[in-house]
Amino acid sequence: MAASYITPSCRNAQFVLFLIIVLTVLPITTTSFHASPIAPPRQATSSRSMTANRALSDTINYAQAYQIRTQNGHDAAIHHYRQLLLQNPQDTSAATRIAASKDSLRLLAKVGWPYAQLNEYQTIKQTEDWEGDIEKLHNLLDLSNYHHSSLRSHIFNLPTGIDNDDEGNGDQQSLAKYKNDYPMGPTYIRPLAAGQGLDLSKLIDPSLTSGKSMDTARKWLPSLQCLATLFLLSSCVPKQLLIESIVGGKETLELLLRLGIVFIFDAKQGVDERKQSAPGDRVEEDEWVVPLIHLFPLDIPPIRSLSCDGKHRAKHMVLMTDLHPNVLGMTSIPKLIESNKGHSPSDDNEEGAVMYIGPDSLALVHHLHASMLQYVESQTEMQSFGRILDVCTGSGVQALATLGMLDLLKQNVLDSAGMDPMAIAVDINERALRFTRFNAHLNGYSDKLLTVHADLLSGEAYPRTNAQHAKHEEFKGDDTSLVEVLLNKLVIEEKQQSFQHDRKKEQKFDIFLANPPFIPVPPSRSDDAASSLRKNEGCGDTSTPRYGLFSSGGASGEDCLRAIVQIAPSLLRSDGGLFAVVSEFMNPPPLPSVSKKIVDEEDAKEGLASKIDKWWGLQLAVDSDAKGILFTNEFAINCGIYAQRRAMKNDQEDINVWKEHLDLSGIHSVSPGLLFVQTRKFKSKQSGKRLNLKHQFVPKTDHGSIWTPHNFDAVEFTRNILMDLFR
Repeated sequence: MAASYITPSCRNAQFVLFLIIVLTVLPITTTSFHASPIAPPRQATSSRSMTANRALSDTINYAQAYQIRTQNGHDAAIHHYRQLLLQNPQDTSAATRIAASKDSLRLLAKVGWPYAQLNEYQTIKQTEDWEGDIEKLHNLLDLSNYHHSSLRSHIFNLPTGIDNDDEGNGDQQSLAKYKNDYPMGPTYIRPLAAGQGLDLSKLIDPSLTSGKSMDTARKWLPSLQCLATLFLLSSCVPKQLLIESIVGGKETLELLLRLGIVFIFDAKQGVDERKQSAPGDRVEEDEWVVPLIHLFPLDIPPIRSLSCDGKHRAKHMVLMTDLHPNVLGMTSIPKLIESNKGHSPSDDNEEGAVMYIGPDSLALVHHLHASMLQYVESQTEMQSFGRILDVCTGSGVQALATLGMLDLLKQNVLDSAGMDPMAIAVDINERALRFTRFNAHLNGYSDKLLTVHADLLSGEAYPRTNAQHAKHEEFKGDDTSLVEVLLNKLVIEEKQQSFQHDRKKEQKFDIFLANPPFIPVPPSRSDDAASSLRKNEGCGDTSTPRYGLFSSGGASGEDCLRAIVQIAPSLLRSDGGLFAVVSEFMNPPPLPSVSKKIVDEEDAKEGLASKIDKWWGLQLAVDSDAKGILFTNEFAINCGIYAQRRAMKNDQEDINVWKEHLDLSGIHSVSPGLLFVQTRKFKSKQSGKRLNLKHQFVPKTDHGSIWTPHNFDAVEFTRNILMDLFR
């Protein structure tokens, strides 16, 4: 059946036009400030010459306010951001209101905590049901059609090739179009930076909210627009407009407030007490609903098999993450610490922000999805297949997306009915683990996912800070070897699930996923170093952190990658286990035509593939071989260009710091890439217990690089290569 698309209304076309204008100019780093379409141009500011202790009466711009906030702390900049809101009334960005609120850090610290664990620190009644509220949020998103396919066709005016009718039918032409237009998630969106704005009241069709419209099929559209504005664009919405437009009205707002994913910003409070109206005179337009997180819609496309002729539908998922650094303006969040009086925020204890869903996150999902059917069909035993390990899990996107893929296979592939997928997610950041559990509940996988708090670099797993978390995760005792803890958890989970299979079968993981921090950050530019700089008023270097826990791979960029590769052989099933990693790779092999340009003979002798092979081979007690493919771009990025991209925009001093660091670290080029490895049982005693890793250049095309979300050429290329690996 031919695809049918809904033509946007005039107001919706305005919404799309606005997004095209705004998203074209939005910066992609936390320190780049462009003139907004609605705000006056901002004067350039030198971070080296600006005096942080500026008098409160001074008129400053957004860049200067940002510098004050990062150097002197959140509270020092509140007044300045409130003044900027007075000067720019059309600024609707969450970035500005979070920076202008005295309570925002405390509220950010509470996100993701179950109600019962907030104790005396929270204001929600103990009778409230956290898991029940997450289910209500799921229903709200579903009733609002908060799916990527709906957003593409009804908000951003992109065609969709799935769920084109109530029966889930779609023709080949629409499916082909679907493949090439950001098939899984809205990575084409950049949230509003401070100073930018969106007047949602002019874009929502009032007839759809008043009940007068004859278009009953799209009554959910205003709710979808509100949710996209809040949780994708990071724009605030007037409180009354939200109540009138969103599914559920006032009850929905109360739900979002209980869950702690929004807060109410009063535009009058604290700006000028002499001009403050009496409480009874306050109007609703002064109150804005401010998002504290992103809700990223992820569509897992159908997985088809020739052995199944049933109907195929996508799996719709939504993932909660922290706000993009453009919005949050920081890489760490104040931590809730336990005390005798319950939980309280502590400025001296911080947790890393949970990474937003970026092109690298989706790249592994996209490329893995394209080859998942071939991998599963290569398995000789499907009973209890589907044990997933996801390290550096962040929001849990890799683990949850893979659970979704295996669910689709169970539905659509006849011989996969015996699969019983489950996942263990590992991270050093407890905030990330809370977000992962929230996302597991939100997507119906709370009984299929466990979390482990661990430090990959030390190889140690730790008890969770909160006693109730530790009990829930069934982890007791002192610090223990990470490998031992993970394998023990797997055994416990299989016993609880009462798997009916051969107990002699190897109890290890079928799939090992990782998206580790990979940026080779100069020590002076990491968030820990910058934190100490902020406390040292006499320090001459006023640089601020831009790379936190989820992005910094240590000085070499390889700290976490090396640790992950080293433990993989001990955790993967020895025959048919899959290891899949997305990362930037330092000094990838050059194209053969330019290989003579490499000056360092030692680099040529010990190439990247050889280095990874040695990391893998450090585990001597493993009884399997492994074959793998390392994919990198055809053209790597030289260190000069890479330094410019990672440093502060237009800051030559910062660029020089990066260049010097890369040079000292021996990094001359960098490429985004993907690493896939499959284990094989020894066929003879002569097997080398090592990894046989080959390298493949992903050809450059008009669609972009290996990580470009809509580059289906790259996906097809890796799929064809991986078909040989999985045979």
